[in-house]
Amino acid sequence: MKIYKYFFLFFFLGFITCYKSQYTLIPTGTTSQLNKISIINNNILINGRNNYLVKSYDECNNFTTLNVAGPVGYSNYLQRLDTSKLYVLSISSGNYKIFKSADGGNNWVEKYDTTMLLTHFRFFDSLEGIAVAPTYKLKRTKDGGNTWSSGPSPANITTAIEVFGDSMICIGDGSGTIYLSKNRGKTWPLGSGFPSSSYSRDIHFIDKDSLFVVSAPSTSGQCYFTKTFTGGLTWQNNSIIPLNNPYAIYFKTGNEGYIVGRDDNDNYGTILKTINSGQTWIKYKTQFQTIFLDINFINDSIALISGTGGELLKWNKNSLATSLINYSKENSGLTIYPNPTKDKLNIEILISETKNIKLNITNSLGQVVYSIDNPDVKHEIDLSFLTSGIYYLKVQNISEQKAFKIIKE
Repeated sequence: MKIYKYFFLFFFLGFITCYKSQYTLIPTGTTSQLNKISIINNNILINGRNNYLVKSYDECNNFTTLNVAGPVGYSNYLQRLDTSKLYVLSISSGNYKIFKSADGGNNWVEKYDTTMLLTHFRFFDSLEGIAVAPTYKLKRTKDGGNTWSSGPSPANITTAIEVFGDSMICIGDGSGTIYLSKNRGKTWPLGSGFPSSSYSRDIHFIDKDSLFVVSAPSTSGQCYFTKTFTGGLTWQNNSIIPLNNPYAIYFKTGNEGYIVGRDDNDNYGTILKTINSGQTWIKYKTQFQTIFLDINFINDSIALISGTGGELLKWNKNSLATSLINYSKENSGLTIYPNPTKDKLNIEILISETKNIKLNITNSLGQVVYSIDNPDVKHEIDLSFLTSGIYYLKVQNISEQKAFKIIKE
C-alpha cells in the first residue's frame, strides 16, 4: 500500500504546473533591475543594477539608502563577504571598475580601473580575488585589489561564477561547460557540462560538496539543471526544468531548492520549487509581469524575490492562498489608465462585489498619499499634487485585493 501511496505522490508532484501563493509587494522607489539580495542574519542588502543600494534590518519594512560605489550610469554587481566587507564591479561602455567597502557600504574605495572587458568577479576574502574576461583571460589580486596580475581563465566567455569557503570557485561558460576549482583557481579540472545549445546562468553552493547549476538556452530550446554532492567528482546531469527563462537558483538543503525567472510564454515572473533534489518541480506562476532575478530566504518560510522594474516581493512558500496582485493595466475586474500618467488617473472597478471597497495610494516609503472608501465604479484621481516618481495603488474589499505600480511623470 505504501508503494502505491508514494507512486501517486511522485506522479502528482511531477505534473503540477502552477500554484498561486501568497506574495507581498515591497515598495522600493526604483525601476532599476534588482539583481542581488544578500541576507546575513537580520542584515539585508538589496543591490540594483543602476545606482541602487539599500539596507534593511526589519525584513524590508524600512530601508536605509547606502552610497553607490560606481559613477552614475554604471551597472553595479555586488559581492558581500560579511556585514562589513563588500565589493562591487561597476560596468559602463568600455570602462570597468572594482570598488571595496569596509563599513557595510557607507564608503567605497576604488581598487581597479581598466578598459579590459571584465564580465564577472569574486573575492575569497578581504585580500584575494579574481576577475574574468573573455578569450581565456583572468585578473588576480592578493592584496585587496591594490595590484592585479594576469593569468589564464578556463573559460572563453564566463556566464556564471560563484565561490564557497576559502578556496572553492565554480565557473560556467557560454558553451555549457562547468569548471570547478578547489585551490582558488590555480587549477581548473573539468566539472560537468550542459548541451552546447545552453549556457550556465547561475550557480549555488550549500557546502563544499553540494553544488547546483541552472542553464539557459543560447537561442531557443531547453533549460537544464545539474548537481553534484561529491564536490564535483560525480555529477547528476542535465534534467530539463519547466521554465524557459531561469535566472537564479537557490537551495536551502540538498532536497529543497528554488529556481526563479520568467515564463516567456506569457511574461510572468515564475518560481520553481523542488523537494526531491530536482527530480520534479512545482511551478508557481505569479501575476507579476517581470523577470525574477534573485531569491534568498529571510527565514525557513519567507523568501525575498527581486526582479526587473524595481520589483521586490516577500513570498511565503508555505501559503497556498490566492493573492490577486497585478501590475498590468487590466486585471480581471480592475482597469487603470493612463500609466504612466502626468496628472489624471482613471480607475474602473468591474468586480461584482463593490461594497466595502478601500482604495489607497502610497509612496515608495509606504506613506499613504491618497485614500478613499467606497469610490465610484468609475473613479478619477488627480495626481498633479504628487512629485514625479513611483507610487503603489491598492484596491481591496473583504474577499480580494489588487495592487498596481503607478508611475507619475
